[in-house]
Amino acid sequence: MSLFWLKHAAAMDVPRDHLKLFYREIESMIKRVPPETNEQYEMYVDETCDFIEESLAISFLICQRAITSIISEAMRIPDSQFSTKSKKLRGKQNLRDFLLNLKDEIPNEPAYSVAVCINAMANYYKHKSEWGHKLNKQQAETANIVTDLVGDSMNSTGVFRAAARRLGCGDNYDPRVLGTHLVNWHKNILKLLEGST
Repeated sequence: MSLFWLKHAAAMDVPRDHLKLFYREIESMIKRVPPETNEQYEMYVDETCDFIEESLAISFLICQRAITSIISEAMRIPDSQFSTKSKKLRGKQNLRDFLLNLKDEIPNEPAYSVAVCINAMANYYKHKSEWGHKLNKQQAETANIVTDLVGDSMNSTGVFRAAARRLGCGDNYDPRVLGTHLVNWHKNILKLLEGST
């Protein structure tokens, strides 16, 4: 594996096309909400919210897959491919966590990096049903990140909408924004590994 491979193969894993499809569906659902005077308004809004929540949750899963791919490729790069300036990264005890925590500048940025937030939201979606009253260390870490990201919305039916808004997806919940954040995060990793930061 080489830095060249990380630049090209991992970049293709940023799921822009999948996120665009979800956005089209979300946008379509929002546009079809009947006027408030319509007796079916509440039922339709509930269905729309459920659909949007599920679509955003799946968008977080898709993005988590891209994060895993990018980090896996970065960790396979042999020492000889690292620039002189970035070789000290190899000495880091947990390179995976270091790369996950690289920040991307976004408005109203949460305390955690975008990659950490996306990863936590995907894990929350996959494992929330397994959580008991007493959380293990990994569950507690995920819960802390999700709570920081969405605040009081953590125990509501709008947790994924709240997370998407906090990560800049706007009131129309455009999951393509998550893909853009991942592209920027990926570029930051490449700069770091090439020693240009």
